Amino acid sequence: MARVHRNNRWLVWLSFALAMVFSIMPLPGSFAWWRPEWPALVLVFWAMTQPRSYGVGVGWLLGLLVDVARGALLGQYALGYALIAFITVTLYRRIRVFPVWQQAFVVMTMIVLHLSLSMWVRGVSGEDVGGWRYWGPAVSSLIVWPFIYLFLRRLSDLYKVA
Repeated sequence: MARVHRNNRWLVWLSFALAMVFSIMPLPGSFAWWRPEWPALVLVFWAMTQPRSYGVGVGWLLGLLVDVARGALLGQYALGYALIAFITVTLYRRIRVFPVWQQAFVVMTMIVLHLSLSMWVRGVSGEDVGGWRYWGPAVSSLIVWPFIYLFLRRLSDLYKVA
């Protein structure tokens, strides 16, 4: 009997679209500083589970979309997300075997690298970077990662994303 192979990549692109919506959704002033890097979190998950399909190119494209959506310097987020995708694709075998709480710290480290790169680009272009609140997305991404990971993993298993 032939085995039916379903390819539900629409779920991946839907998760990227929802992450984009969450990243530009308006929040009250005090909460805006703590907004997790939703596109980066979703990118890390898919690059970790499907490294041959979602890597640096997808990170770059997603970053360009975030650049346009947030009105940032073109390439600022693209460079950061490409770096995150590169690190994830390079280390995905190691990251996948970590418990979720350790994965969260790895993800936070990647977000800190992205924010540092973004801070450097903004500083070179003459923008004000902000104070300690600039690092809020790294902390909130650390907190949110276990939920994102478990949710996307459940959906991936349910819809048999290959």
